[in-house]
Amino acid sequence: MVASALPVAPSLDDARHAADAVATDGVCRVLLYGSVARGRQIAGSDIDLVVVFDDIDYTARRNLAGDLRGRARRAAGCPVDVRITDLPEWTHRSESVTTSFEHDILRHAVVLFDAAPREVNWGKEIGLPATNEAEAVASLYTPGSRWSSCSL
Repeated sequence: MVASALPVAPSLDDARHAADAVATDGVCRVLLYGSVARGRQIAGSDIDLVVVFDDIDYTARRNLAGDLRGRARRAAGCPVDVRITDLPEWTHRSESVTTSFEHDILRHAVVLFDAAPREVNWGKEIGLPATNEAEAVASLYTPGSRWSSCSL
């Protein structure tokens, strides 16, 4: 009889391996958030990363996230969730949109990689809602959100 491997809790070292794998050209910061960042991971937990690029084309976000998620999973040896943003979007939403995901995770996030940004277009329109009001409206109409199926 072959013993099956039980899932183990991912470690901070696993998260560092994942961060190293996604810290490619154009990445200025990799942040760890969630249970591993808070030291509350259990067997079966995943690693949650935010990868901050200097500047990205927001239409490429989904494909880029899939590619980086695969790299991170192979490096860490466990499930990894990867969110993609860039410095203009991250900076604005973490500082000014107090109802945003970015603002919410900031106090517990652990910086795993940090490099000086190179070329950044600070004047571009960001890809996600830029105000608390726009964030609230977007959450009402996002498929899968808790409010999207409510009848008003």
